[in-house]
Amino acid sequence: MRVVTDPLVDTRIMNNDLEMLNAWSKEWSVKFSLAKSKQLIVTRKPAKINYAKLQLGGTEIKRVKIHSHLGMIFTEKFSWESHIRDRVLKAAPT
Repeated sequence: MRVVTDPLVDTRIMNNDLEMLNAWSKEWSVKFSLAKSKQLIVTRKPAKINYAKLQLGGTEIKRVKIHSHLGMIFTEKFSWESHIRDRVLKAAPT
């Protein structure tokens, strides 16, 4: 997680960090699944900011608006609505 204050600078820093992670993974024979890797931008600001793409090993990390991780559902607006709706549906008798 990273708090972005300047989208252009911070995206550049994050992509640099991802390249270092990619170099480390090659050195230690660790593979990251880009199919499972997602990018979720969380903000409560009304105006959309156009962020540069994040890449790992030259491959773009897919940007999503909603993501489930360890049973929790996170959204780009950091709303609990999707998570609560999912829990209620799973708890409802069929």
